Amino acid sequence: MIRSIVAMALLLPAAVAQTPEPQPKIIPSGYRVETIETPKGVPFGVGGLSFAADGTLYASTREGDVWTYKKGMWKLFAKGLHEPLGVFVDPKNGRVFVVQRPELTELIDSDGDGVPDLYCVADGSPNLLYRNDGGHFTEMGILAGVAYDSEGKPLSGMGVSVGGDRGRQPEGSGLESIASCELHAAIVQRCGPSAS
Repeated sequence: MIRSIVAMALLLPAAVAQTPEPQPKIIPSGYRVETIETPKGVPFGVGGLSFAADGTLYASTREGDVWTYKKGMWKLFAKGLHEPLGVFVDPKNGRVFVVQRPELTELIDSDGDGVPDLYCVADGSPNLLYRNDGGHFTEMGILAGVAYDSEGKPLSGMGVSVGGDRGRQPEGSGLESIASCELHAAIVQRCGPSAS
């Protein structure tokens, strides 16, 4: 009985392989059409597809997710995006970019665990930093050191977090930390009365 089950299990893939998938009438040389089932129970309105150099398929969905498909398995790579309309994986360095409704975003997996740790806006113009001077604002980006890096490259980001630096700065120093995700680096700047 066990031998016949094993024999049937071995013959089943051969029988399935003999039934080719329906193919379009015209397929360019070097291409083929494959049907891949999407993750069960997951809305999957595909907005873009891109392959990494290792053959991993990246799929962005209108529902705000980016999925990877490798060796027959789907894995949620990123979530919470604003209706991604396309995805691109740079074949030279593996960097992943997503076109969202409002912006182009790089998804950075800095610790290599297969999940992005940073969502960085890919924007090429220098950051601006406005100081409130009692009802009128003065642009202080260059003076505060948040517009350009030490090599003169523009620091460009749309997301910033500002907060106290408890435990890292002397009590009462008045320094605040500005953490921003830039086009080519994630930086933390110290700003405050003694830093300007």
